[in-house]
Amino acid sequence: MKIAIITGASSGLGKEFAIQIDRQEKLDEIWLIARDRGALSLTASALRTKSRIIDLDLSKQENRDSFSNLLKTEAPYIKILVNAAGFGKIGATEIIAKQDIKDMIEVNICALTDMCLAARPFMHAGSRIINMASVSGFIPLPYLNVYAATKAFVLRFSQGLHDELKSKGIAVTAVCPYWVDTNFIPVAKNSPGAKSVTNFPFITKAQPVVQRALCDNRKGNIHSFFGFASNTVHVLAHIMPVCAQMAVWNMIRR
Repeated sequence: MKIAIITGASSGLGKEFAIQIDRQEKLDEIWLIARDRGALSLTASALRTKSRIIDLDLSKQENRDSFSNLLKTEAPYIKILVNAAGFGKIGATEIIAKQDIKDMIEVNICALTDMCLAARPFMHAGSRIINMASVSGFIPLPYLNVYAATKAFVLRFSQGLHDELKSKGIAVTAVCPYWVDTNFIPVAKNSPGAKSVTNFPFITKAQPVVQRALCDNRKGNIHSFFGFASNTVHVLAHIMPVCAQMAVWNMIRR
């Protein structure tokens, strides 16, 4: 059984990945993972490929272990793994709820890592991994600090995994967008520090970001950037001192 697995598939980028993969790939099933079973059902209804709805809270280690056991039982051929689950919270680090900080680390870092490790034994030459990183992984972002730090991990982990798996014919791509018009921003603003970041320039739609990501992944590219802003941040992160990067961000965010 040849499948794709997509986390965060209930909305936003994850849902868009499901829709575009459904159109582009010949698969037996697409496994959709998120907490909201009702929203997953809506995603599934938009697909032609048979879907399996797996409602899991990926912030819980026991749920990730349960999914790993499911893979061992069914032993599918995983053609594509998309790690799109993730969230952020706006505000000074000291005022973000401790549970939100823990959950950001669990979902953005631990769940992504566990999904890659669980899927790897069922991937073969031609399989592909897409990890949602962010241009925030290249620079520190005060008042979106923990989120940016988790994306720095995703970026470096994906880069290293790309090198480890390329000889086995498995492509790993870190997708690094700027602001994307999804539910991420409303969730991030639902925080005591919401007014710390009020400006979201150069925002893009999910569809072209995902389209570029799938194209770059098929080519075996280590990164995927879409649009002027993401490409510019990537370049400037390599030539500007860190203090200057944060100064620019502090001007932009308000």
